[in-house]
Amino acid sequence: MTVDGVPIDEAAADRPLTERIAMFVKGADAVQHAHSRMVVHADLKPSNILVGHDGRLKLLDFGIAQLIDGSSSGSATGGAVTREFASPQRLDGSGPSVADDVFALGRTLDMILEGAEDRELAAIAAKARAADETRRYGSAAELIADVERWRARLPVSALPATLRYHAGKFVERHRLGVGATGVALVLLSGTSLIATSSYFRAEGSRTRAEARFGEVRDLSRFMLFDLYDTLAKRPGTVADRAAIAATSARYLDRLNVSGETGIDLRLETARSYRRLAAIEGLPGISNLGRPGRAVSALDRADAILRPLATEQPHNVIALAE
Repeated sequence: MTVDGVPIDEAAADRPLTERIAMFVKGADAVQHAHSRMVVHADLKPSNILVGHDGRLKLLDFGIAQLIDGSSSGSATGGAVTREFASPQRLDGSGPSVADDVFALGRTLDMILEGAEDRELAAIAAKARAADETRRYGSAAELIADVERWRARLPVSALPATLRYHAGKFVERHRLGVGATGVALVLLSGTSLIATSSYFRAEGSRTRAEARFGEVRDLSRFMLFDLYDTLAKRPGTVADRAAIAATSARYLDRLNVSGETGIDLRLETARSYRRLAAIEGLPGISNLGRPGRAVSALDRADAILRPLATEQPHNVIALAE
Protein backbone atom coordinates (compact mmCIF):
# COMPACT_ATOMS: atom_id res chain seq x y z
CA MET A 1 0.00 0.00 0.00
CA THR A 2 1.35 3.41 -0.99
CA VAL A 3 1.14 6.12 1.68
CA ASP A 4 0.99 9.74 0.60
CA GLY A 5 3.72 11.93 2.04
CA VAL A 6 7.46 12.56 2.22
CA PRO A 7 9.95 11.83 5.04
CA ILE A 8 9.93 14.50 7.70
CA ASP A 9 13.52 15.61 7.02
CA GLU A 10 12.70 16.19 3.35
CA ALA A 11 9.48 17.99 4.21
CA ALA A 12 11.38 20.24 6.65
CA ALA A 13 14.21 21.09 4.24
CA ASP A 14 14.46 24.81 3.33
CA ARG A 15 11.57 25.70 5.63
CA PRO A 16 11.85 28.28 8.41
CA LEU A 17 13.20 26.83 11.64
CA THR A 18 9.94 27.37 13.51
CA GLU A 19 8.05 25.33 10.90
CA ARG A 20 10.62 22.53 11.06
CA ILE A 21 10.29 22.35 14.82
CA ALA A 22 6.48 22.36 14.61
CA MET A 23 6.73 19.30 12.33
CA PHE A 24 9.10 17.57 14.72
CA VAL A 25 6.78 18.16 17.68
CA LYS A 26 3.92 16.56 15.76
CA GLY A 27 6.08 13.51 15.07
CA ALA A 28 7.30 13.26 18.67
CA ASP A 29 3.73 13.67 19.89
CA ALA A 30 2.69 10.68 17.76
CA VAL A 31 5.51 8.63 19.32
CA GLN A 32 4.45 9.68 22.81
CA HIS A 33 0.88 8.67 21.98
CA ALA A 34 2.15 5.18 21.11
CA HIS A 35 4.15 5.07 24.35
CA SER A 36 1.06 6.05 26.33
CA ARG A 37 -0.56 2.94 24.82
CA MET A 38 2.45 0.91 26.06
CA VAL A 39 3.92 0.45 22.55
CA VAL A 40 7.48 1.31 21.46
CA HIS A 41 8.14 1.76 17.75
CA ALA A 42 11.63 0.15 17.74
CA ASP A 43 12.70 1.44 14.31
CA LEU A 44 12.04 5.18 14.21
CA LYS A 45 13.66 7.19 11.41
CA PRO A 46 12.62 10.06 9.12
CA SER A 47 11.36 7.71 6.42
CA ASN A 48 8.87 6.30 8.95
CA ILE A 49 7.57 9.77 9.82
CA LEU A 50 5.80 11.06 6.73
CA VAL A 51 4.34 14.53 6.18
CA GLY A 52 1.44 14.65 3.75
CA HIS A 53 0.66 17.46 1.31
CA ASP A 54 -2.04 18.61 3.72
CA GLY A 55 0.51 18.92 6.51
CA ARG A 56 -0.75 15.89 8.37
CA LEU A 57 1.83 13.57 9.83
CA LYS A 58 1.78 9.76 9.67
CA LEU A 59 3.88 7.43 11.80
CA LEU A 60 4.56 4.25 9.81
CA ASP A 61 6.10 0.78 10.01
CA PHE A 62 5.30 -0.71 13.38
CA GLY A 63 6.48 -4.05 12.01
CA ILE A 64 8.91 -4.72 14.85
CA ALA A 65 7.15 -2.64 17.49
CA GLN A 66 6.90 -4.09 20.98
CA LEU A 67 4.76 -3.62 24.03
CA ILE A 68 6.66 -1.86 26.80
CA ASP A 69 6.12 -4.88 29.05
CA GLY A 70 8.37 -6.82 26.67
CA SER A 71 5.82 -8.83 24.69
CA SER A 72 6.24 -8.47 20.92
CA SER A 73 3.68 -7.09 18.51
CA GLY A 74 5.97 -7.77 15.56
CA SER A 75 9.30 -9.45 14.99
CA ALA A 76 11.54 -10.95 17.57
CA THR A 77 13.15 -8.78 20.19
CA GLY A 78 16.35 -8.42 18.22
CA GLY A 79 14.48 -7.36 15.04
CA ALA A 80 16.04 -5.52 12.12
CA VAL A 81 16.93 -1.93 12.93
CA THR A 82 18.36 1.02 11.02
CA ARG A 83 21.84 1.38 12.50
CA GLU A 84 22.06 5.15 11.99
CA PHE A 85 19.04 5.64 14.24
CA ALA A 86 19.50 2.74 16.66
CA SER A 87 20.78 3.46 20.16
CA PRO A 88 24.04 1.86 21.39
CA GLN A 89 22.01 -0.38 23.68
CA ARG A 90 19.89 -1.60 20.77
CA LEU A 91 22.99 -2.28 18.68
CA ASP A 92 24.41 -4.27 21.59
CA GLY A 93 21.39 -6.59 21.43
CA SER A 94 19.06 -5.12 24.05
CA GLY A 95 15.35 -5.21 23.38
CA PRO A 96 13.40 -2.12 22.23
CA SER A 97 12.52 0.47 24.85
CA VAL A 98 11.19 4.00 25.25
CA ALA A 99 14.81 5.17 25.60
CA ASP A 100 15.58 3.78 22.13
CA ASP A 101 12.70 5.71 20.56
CA VAL A 102 13.91 8.88 22.32
CA PHE A 103 17.39 8.27 20.87
CA ALA A 104 15.93 7.92 17.36
CA LEU A 105 13.93 11.13 17.84
CA GLY A 106 17.19 12.88 18.76
CA ARG A 107 18.87 11.64 15.57
CA THR A 108 15.80 12.71 13.55
CA LEU A 109 15.93 16.16 15.14
CA ASP A 110 19.59 16.38 14.10
CA MET A 111 18.59 15.85 10.48
CA ILE A 112 15.73 18.34 10.68
CA LEU A 113 18.12 20.95 12.11
CA GLU A 114 20.69 20.49 9.34
CA GLY A 115 22.01 23.91 8.33
CA ALA A 116 20.42 25.68 11.30
CA GLU A 117 22.67 27.13 13.96
CA ASP A 118 20.76 27.11 17.21
CA ARG A 119 22.67 26.24 20.36
CA GLU A 120 19.61 25.31 22.40
CA LEU A 121 18.05 23.01 19.82
CA ALA A 122 21.44 21.37 19.22
CA ALA A 123 21.70 20.73 22.97
CA ILE A 124 18.18 19.24 23.02
CA ALA A 125 19.05 16.88 20.16
CA ALA A 126 22.33 15.91 21.85
CA LYS A 127 20.57 15.09 25.11
CA ALA A 128 17.95 12.99 23.31
CA ARG A 129 20.63 10.92 21.52
CA ALA A 130 23.08 10.64 24.43
CA ALA A 131 24.98 7.34 24.33
CA ASP A 132 24.23 6.78 28.02
CA GLU A 133 20.47 6.26 28.18
CA THR A 134 20.36 7.62 31.75
CA ARG A 135 21.42 11.00 30.33
CA ARG A 136 18.62 11.08 27.76
CA TYR A 137 15.15 12.48 28.31
CA GLY A 138 13.13 10.00 30.33
CA SER A 139 10.30 10.01 27.79
CA ALA A 140 9.19 11.52 24.50
CA ALA A 141 6.97 13.84 26.56
CA GLU A 142 10.04 15.25 28.35
CA LEU A 143 11.75 15.83 25.01
CA ILE A 144 8.64 17.56 23.67
CA ALA A 145 8.41 19.72 26.80
CA ASP A 146 11.99 20.96 26.31
CA VAL A 147 11.30 21.80 22.67
CA GLU A 148 8.18 23.66 23.79
CA ARG A 149 10.30 25.62 26.26
CA TRP A 150 12.49 26.65 23.33
CA ARG A 151 9.42 27.74 21.37
CA ALA A 152 8.27 29.81 24.35
CA ARG A 153 11.78 31.30 24.69
CA LEU A 154 12.16 29.74 28.13
CA PRO A 155 15.39 28.13 29.39
CA VAL A 156 15.74 24.52 28.22
CA SER A 157 16.77 21.73 30.56
CA ALA A 158 19.36 20.45 28.07
CA LEU A 159 21.66 23.36 28.95
CA PRO A 160 23.19 24.15 32.37
CA ALA A 161 20.91 26.35 34.46
CA THR A 162 23.42 29.18 34.86
CA LEU A 163 22.39 32.63 36.03
CA ARG A 164 23.75 34.17 32.83
CA TYR A 165 21.72 31.81 30.64
CA HIS A 166 18.47 32.34 32.56
CA ALA A 167 19.00 36.11 32.63
CA GLY A 168 19.61 36.11 28.88
CA LYS A 169 16.38 34.21 28.23
CA PHE A 170 14.47 36.60 30.48
CA VAL A 171 15.78 39.59 28.52
CA GLU A 172 14.92 37.82 25.26
CA ARG A 173 11.31 37.38 26.35
CA HIS A 174 10.91 40.85 27.84
CA ARG A 175 12.96 43.19 25.66
CA LEU A 176 10.50 46.07 25.93
CA GLY A 177 10.07 45.66 29.66
CA VAL A 178 13.81 45.40 30.28
CA GLY A 179 14.43 48.48 28.13
CA ALA A 180 11.78 50.44 29.98
CA THR A 181 13.22 49.31 33.29
CA GLY A 182 16.67 50.51 32.22
CA VAL A 183 15.31 53.96 31.39
CA ALA A 184 13.45 54.09 34.68
CA LEU A 185 16.59 53.18 36.62
CA VAL A 186 18.52 55.97 34.94
CA LEU A 187 15.79 58.46 35.83
CA LEU A 188 15.66 57.25 39.41
CA SER A 189 19.41 57.28 39.94
CA GLY A 190 19.26 60.85 41.23
CA THR A 191 16.82 60.02 44.02
CA SER A 192 17.85 59.14 47.52
CA LEU A 193 19.26 55.61 47.63
CA ILE A 194 18.98 55.57 51.41
CA ALA A 195 15.23 56.27 51.34
CA THR A 196 14.67 53.65 48.65
CA SER A 197 16.67 51.06 50.55
CA SER A 198 14.72 51.69 53.75
CA TYR A 199 11.42 51.38 51.94
CA PHE A 200 12.30 48.08 50.32
CA ARG A 201 13.62 46.64 53.57
CA ALA A 202 10.32 47.47 55.27
CA GLU A 203 8.22 46.12 52.42
CA GLY A 204 10.44 43.16 51.47
CA SER A 205 9.01 40.43 53.68
CA ARG A 206 5.38 41.32 52.98
CA THR A 207 5.93 41.57 49.23
CA ARG A 208 7.77 38.25 49.04
CA ALA A 209 5.08 36.49 51.03
CA GLU A 210 2.31 37.93 48.86
CA ALA A 211 4.19 37.04 45.68
CA ARG A 212 4.70 33.45 46.84
CA PHE A 213 1.06 33.05 47.78
CA GLY A 214 -0.05 34.60 44.49
CA GLU A 215 2.14 32.24 42.48
CA VAL A 216 0.93 29.05 44.08
CA ARG A 217 -2.71 30.19 44.10
CA ASP A 218 -2.68 31.11 40.42
CA LEU A 219 -0.72 27.97 39.61
CA SER A 220 -3.16 25.62 41.33
CA ARG A 221 -6.30 27.33 40.09
CA PHE A 222 -5.31 27.92 36.49
CA MET A 223 -2.37 25.89 35.16
CA LEU A 224 -2.76 22.68 37.14
CA PHE A 225 -6.54 22.62 37.11
CA ASP A 226 -8.40 24.77 34.56
CA LEU A 227 -5.83 24.85 31.75
CA TYR A 228 -4.75 21.22 32.14
CA ASP A 229 -8.33 19.91 32.21
CA THR A 230 -9.19 21.93 29.11
CA LEU A 231 -6.18 20.59 27.19
CA ALA A 232 -6.78 17.01 28.37
CA LYS A 233 -10.07 17.01 26.42
CA ARG A 234 -8.26 17.77 23.15
CA PRO A 235 -6.18 15.32 21.10
CA GLY A 236 -2.54 16.07 20.35
CA THR A 237 -1.90 18.15 23.48
CA VAL A 238 0.64 15.90 25.22
CA ALA A 239 3.43 18.42 24.64
CA ASP A 240 1.42 21.28 26.12
CA ARG A 241 0.36 19.21 29.13
CA ALA A 242 3.95 18.06 29.73
CA ALA A 243 5.10 21.69 29.54
CA ILE A 244 2.46 22.66 32.12
CA ALA A 245 3.67 19.92 34.48
CA ALA A 246 7.33 20.93 34.07
CA THR A 247 6.64 24.65 34.57
CA SER A 248 4.37 23.99 37.55
CA ALA A 249 6.99 21.79 39.22
CA ARG A 250 9.62 24.53 38.86
CA TYR A 251 7.34 27.16 40.39
CA LEU A 252 6.37 24.90 43.27
CA ASP A 253 9.99 23.99 44.00
CA ARG A 254 10.91 27.69 44.00
CA LEU A 255 8.42 28.43 46.77
CA ASN A 256 10.71 26.68 49.27
CA VAL A 257 7.94 26.20 51.85
CA SER A 258 9.18 25.84 55.45
CA GLY A 259 7.83 25.88 58.99
CA GLU A 260 7.97 29.69 58.96
CA THR A 261 5.58 29.88 56.00
CA GLY A 262 1.93 30.72 56.62
CA ILE A 263 -0.56 27.87 57.02
CA ASP A 264 -2.67 28.88 54.00
CA LEU A 265 0.32 28.91 51.69
CA ARG A 266 1.54 25.54 52.96
CA LEU A 267 -1.89 24.00 52.37
CA GLU A 268 -2.15 25.51 48.88
CA THR A 269 1.32 24.23 48.02
CA ALA A 270 0.54 20.71 49.25
CA ARG A 271 -2.70 20.68 47.22
CA SER A 272 -0.77 21.76 44.14
CA TYR A 273 1.79 18.98 44.63
CA ARG A 274 -1.03 16.45 44.94
CA ARG A 275 -2.60 17.72 41.72
CA LEU A 276 0.82 17.60 40.03
CA ALA A 277 1.15 13.97 41.14
CA ALA A 278 -2.21 13.16 39.52
CA ILE A 279 -1.13 14.84 36.28
CA GLU A 280 2.19 13.00 36.24
CA GLY A 281 0.83 9.51 36.70
CA LEU A 282 -2.03 8.80 39.09
CA PRO A 283 -5.23 7.09 37.89
CA GLY A 284 -8.41 9.09 37.64
CA ILE A 285 -7.46 11.74 35.08
CA SER A 286 -5.69 11.84 31.72
CA ASN A 287 -2.08 11.70 32.95
CA LEU A 288 1.41 11.75 31.43
CA GLY A 289 2.26 8.17 32.39
CA ARG A 290 5.18 9.04 34.69
CA PRO A 291 4.46 7.26 38.00
CA GLY A 292 7.97 7.91 39.34
CA ARG A 293 7.42 11.65 39.14
CA ALA A 294 3.96 11.22 40.65
CA VAL A 295 5.50 9.55 43.71
CA SER A 296 8.05 12.36 43.99
CA ALA A 297 5.29 14.99 43.96
CA LEU A 298 3.32 13.07 46.60
CA ASP A 299 6.43 12.88 48.77
CA ARG A 300 6.79 16.66 48.58
CA ALA A 301 3.14 17.13 49.57
CA ASP A 302 3.64 14.72 52.47
CA ALA A 303 6.75 16.59 53.64
CA ILE A 304 4.66 19.76 53.90
CA LEU A 305 1.52 18.26 55.46
CA ARG A 306 2.99 16.02 58.18
CA PRO A 307 4.71 18.85 60.14
CA LEU A 308 1.61 21.01 59.65
CA ALA A 309 -0.67 18.32 61.07
CA THR A 310 1.67 18.01 64.06
CA GLU A 311 1.68 21.75 64.67
CA GLN A 312 -2.08 22.06 64.16
CA PRO A 313 -3.55 18.81 65.54
CA HIS A 314 -7.07 20.28 65.53
CA ASN A 315 -6.87 21.82 62.06
CA VAL A 316 -9.42 19.66 60.22
CA ILE A 317 -8.38 21.01 56.80
CA ALA A 318 -4.73 20.06 57.34
CA LEU A 319 -5.74 16.62 58.64
CA ALA A 320 -8.04 16.03 55.67
CA GLU A 321 -5.27 16.98 53.23
